[in-house]
Amino acid sequence: GLLRAFASVDRPLPTLSPTIGSLLRPEACEVEGEAGGVGRAMERHRVEGGMLNEVGLLFGGCQALLHERAAGLAADCAVGHGGLVLGAMSVTYLAAAKRGQSVEARATARAAWGGESTSGLVATSCLMAGSGKADKVVSEARMRFHHVAAAGARGSMR
Repeated sequence: GLLRAFASVDRPLPTLSPTIGSLLRPEACEVEGEAGGVGRAMERHRVEGGMLNEVGLLFGGCQALLHERAAGLAADCAVGHGGLVLGAMSVTYLAAAKRGQSVEARATARAAWGGESTSGLVATSCLMAGSGKADKVVSEARMRFHHVAAAGARGSMR
């Protein structure tokens, strides 16, 4: 069956080392907030071995993590505190990034229903890659964050 087919594929299994935390140490990070519940963030990373898929390109899951990190920072800044959880995410993959390239996740978060007391935020993120040439868009993402409910209301969202 299906398991037998996968067992016969002649390629090495991906390694789980280094850890995600050690891979995602940014070279640069900038965060700023604006009046009216808007936050912006940028994180820059160098594409390294553990971030690559088997054909030598930046792994799509790693791209999604970079979007989530930058958008999470922007969302926290938009509300002036943490306590947000990612509710939904959509990533569109447009181009490739290779080993040695610098990639920047640039995110903006806005209150979805106005002001700091909002029950949700919408964030967009754009992952750019450059290597001395003109930057190109590698992927784009849209996310929705929700506030975690007040203490004592475990597992629910406002």
